[in-house]
Amino acid sequence: EVSGSVGKLPVEVAAARQASAAQLVCRVVLTHLHDWLRSSPEGFPLLFLRLLHILASEAAALSDSREALAESMKNLLLVISTDPLFHEHPSPQQGQTLLQAAWGVVDPEMPELHQEVALILGPPEPEESGLPGAGGPTEATAGYPTSSS
Repeated sequence: EVSGSVGKLPVEVAAARQASAAQLVCRVVLTHLHDWLRSSPEGFPLLFLRLLHILASEAAALSDSREALAESMKNLLLVISTDPLFHEHPSPQQGQTLLQAAWGVVDPEMPELHQEVALILGPPEPEESGLPGAGGPTEATAGYPTSSS
């Protein structure tokens, strides 16, 4: 817990710098995500999950920068939650995708973040049940013109 001052910096300044650093790290990760995952399919998941662990731990521990850290993490988690690559790529934890492992790291420290992201993304699409129309309306059944019309 940070109290008083960090070195010679007031707590508020240190918290603002930490939040800015977290925002920058999240932006860099988002910018290079696919390149890093392609170049190191085994190494990137370890680095990514470690980064999430550090960010979540810091956000949970520091009240001064919690909101800013949480916002940076929320943006990162929103992107990966909609990225099919994270739904498919295996994590270092056996039987989990990288997305599942990411939430496994964040949820213990910040369970409210998962709820916020879920609310933003909306309800999940229904599972295919094998019945016609189970996956929602198609262009033909919804009355939209199709290329064969």
